[in-house]
Amino acid sequence: MGITPSGEKHVTDYGIYPNESTLAYKKLLDHAKQRNLEETLLFVGDGFKGLQQACQEIHPRARFQRCWVHITRMVRMLTRKHDIAPVLTQLKLVYTANTTQLAEAALYNFLETWSSKYLKITNTLSDITDLFTFLDFPESIRLSIYSNNLIEGWNKHLKRRISYKEQFPSIESLNTFVCTFASEV
Repeated sequence: MGITPSGEKHVTDYGIYPNESTLAYKKLLDHAKQRNLEETLLFVGDGFKGLQQACQEIHPRARFQRCWVHITRMVRMLTRKHDIAPVLTQLKLVYTANTTQLAEAALYNFLETWSSKYLKITNTLSDITDLFTFLDFPESIRLSIYSNNLIEGWNKHLKRRISYKEQFPSIESLNTFVCTFASEV
C-alpha cells in the first residue's frame, strides 16, 4: 500500500504467498516496479528483516522506518506489569516528538531511565537507524507512516471479508477475490 505526499492512499500491488519471506517480498516489490511504480521514498515494516533486505535490493534509494506500534508492543511484552504505564508513557514521548533532535533526546532519557531494569528493551532501541525516518516527511502524513497500521488494517479488513467465504475452489479464484477487494479500496 502506498501513500502519496498529499496523503492519498493506494493499493500498489498485492501477492498471495504461503508465508512471509524475503523472496516473497522481492517478487512483490519487483512486480510493482515492473508495473512502473516510479519512485518509492519510504518503506515501513514490522521488524521482519527480510522485508528491509528486499526493499534495499529492489529500491536501493528508498528509506526504511520501523513500525512504532510494533516497537511499543514489543516494549510492553518485555515490561513488568507494574511498570507498563510509566514505560509506555515515556516511550510515547519518543515517537510523538516533532523533530529528530527532540525524538533522540526523548529516547536517550527513556533509555537512561529504564536501561538498568530492562536491558532487552535497551538493546532493541539502541540502534536508531530506522526509528525516526518518518520525521523527515511532511507532518501531514506522519501519522500514516510512523507505523504500518495502514497495511495492517487493510489486511485485517481483507481477512474479515475472506472469512465470509467457506472456501475458494482455486488459487485463481482467491486471487480474483483479493484483486476485486483491492480495487474497491
